[in-house]
Amino acid sequence: MNNIASRIRRPARHVLAASVLLASGAWAAEPAMYVGLHAGANQLSDWSATVGLGGGVSLPGKLSLDSGGHVGIFAGRQTENARFELEYQAGRFDITAIQLGALRQNVSTSGRYQALTFNAYRTHPFSSSVTGYAALGIGWGSARLPQMGFTGGCNCFAGASKSGLAYLGRLGLEWKLAEPHQLFAQYTLLSLPKPAAAGTPSISYSRKRVDVLSVGYRYVF
Repeated sequence: MNNIASRIRRPARHVLAASVLLASGAWAAEPAMYVGLHAGANQLSDWSATVGLGGGVSLPGKLSLDSGGHVGIFAGRQTENARFELEYQAGRFDITAIQLGALRQNVSTSGRYQALTFNAYRTHPFSSSVTGYAALGIGWGSARLPQMGFTGGCNCFAGASKSGLAYLGRLGLEWKLAEPHQLFAQYTLLSLPKPAAAGTPSISYSRKRVDVLSVGYRYVF
């Protein structure tokens, strides 16, 4: 009887083990929700503008910029080879100088931006622990710049802001730790709307591309 019981238990153990493996594989392939955050630095150098002085006279202007901080939070849903998410991002950058025609002056102030986008990802596993991804996103964004001027002269750079279409492209690598925990590093190209201000003087900035390098954490549940 012991031999018979042993013969029965062995196949049962094999079936149970196979069932556990299949179940774990099915769980990994099923859609899952996730949340996460990332932080890093934007890469900025200058921002061109056109300044209207009135009477049909306008001059080219430019801001000299320095890099600043960038943060983002997101939530979404993933499948085996894709992810879909809603993301909010915000950043700050320093303005170090203003230039209007040949006239230039150092300043010390800052500008800000934010964006809310829907992002679609394509993912590709390189190994059991490393996954690469590429993404495109589109949504709403805004940029805000302060009023600036020349000492003893006009405040030629009026305070300007704009809300409108924003879009992004992204490339990254993700490392799996324990099952729900993921770390990643990524590059994001974020395109912002054109800030502008009416009046005399008026100002119209170009559309701005913000390059961002960031690292982050993603929790899958």
